[in-house]
Amino acid sequence: MRTILLAFALLNAILMYSSNILHGNISGEKQAIPFATVRLLNAGDSTYIQGCATDSVGYYRMEVDSVG
Repeated sequence: MRTILLAFALLNAILMYSSNILHGNISGEKQAIPFATVRLLNAGDSTYIQGCATDSVGYYRMEVDSVG
């Protein structure tokens, strides 16, 4: 039983560090903003890391390999 729990914990840790998912909705005054550009920038020097666009209802989902 301990082996199974340890294996599960290890797999979970590996999956957590393999990718991060950022998602959300972009909206203005009570309505979604379709096809808006979403950019992930480095906080230190504002260099571009990754980007995506919202869909027709303002939703975005970005898979980021590593943050930092």
